[in-house]
Amino acid sequence: MEDIKYFFQEIGSRTLKDLEKKRKAFFYTEVVCSVVALLFVSCIVLIIAGLVYYGKEEFGGKFLPIYEKYFAHSTQLPWVLGFFIALLILLFFMFYLWLKQRYTNAFKDKINKKLFYHLNPNIKYNPKEYISEEDFKNSGLFQSFNNYTGNDHCLGAIKDYSLEFSEIKASMTRSSGEYGSSTTLLFHGLFTKLSLPSAWEGIYIVPEKEDVGGLFLKPRNINSFKGKKKWEAQTNFDQKFNVYCDNISQAQQYLTDEVKNNILNISHLLNKNIYLSIKNSCLYLAIECGAFFEPPVRKAIQIDEIKKSSEFFISFIDIVSSSLIPSFSKHSQ
Repeated sequence: MEDIKYFFQEIGSRTLKDLEKKRKAFFYTEVVCSVVALLFVSCIVLIIAGLVYYGKEEFGGKFLPIYEKYFAHSTQLPWVLGFFIALLILLFFMFYLWLKQRYTNAFKDKINKKLFYHLNPNIKYNPKEYISEEDFKNSGLFQSFNNYTGNDHCLGAIKDYSLEFSEIKASMTRSSGEYGSSTTLLFHGLFTKLSLPSAWEGIYIVPEKEDVGGLFLKPRNINSFKGKKKWEAQTNFDQKFNVYCDNISQAQQYLTDEVKNNILNISHLLNKNIYLSIKNSCLYLAIECGAFFEPPVRKAIQIDEIKKSSEFFISFIDIVSSSLIPSFSKHSQ
């Protein structure tokens, strides 16, 4: 791994200033869009309130003189004016999307891409790709979902093991009536797939506090693990995590004190909810850290924040390369 100090030397103050200009342009345009949208909604609310309070005829009588003064002499003017207003809104919205894309692309190219290169030159970074929906399902960790998006895909090899990870957001939208719906977020964060031939199969490790569900409780986002066996034990590890498996003896063989301590250390180091499964000769690791790759919008770009991100990724790569792989491969031999 390259010394991370070269990364900060490479980006330099000029890069940060250029990114900050792009961020401000996008941010101020977003503010204008929000204000315009608020004014538009307020006008609609006022019109509806006026119709309800005055009645259709009285309300129309109050505004009829305005209509006759400016629009009655031409039947085409209202339609032409409406068309140009709609066109102006559309062009402004497209400009807003362009500014957003310009800033996001520049940040990921000048910060994320270079950061990953210095972390590990073997990692190929593609900001527009993400781990497949099939891989996410194969982990067996989370409930079924019908919304699946992602970005910032990284593919490489660590100690001859194939590794890929990306940001993933998975949710379930359910109908709550004829015109309504509700969305439950299942997972938003880094999702990792490590292809590692192993004798272990069907082991699922999830945070103990996420093992909830039912009336008046937080909606369950993890799988129900129906048909799986739950390993009950009385240790510090079991106070933090629940273990489900196909075969308890295999889970006991894999979850040695060393492996348990590694998982506890990962959870403490990252200070995030983590989920882990071993299935189909793969190790899946999910870290609930939200949109970690995305650039800041509402606050200025700070070098300290970029350093925190780099420290997180250094810890993440170190965890995969020196904590999970050795323990996992050693016990699978």
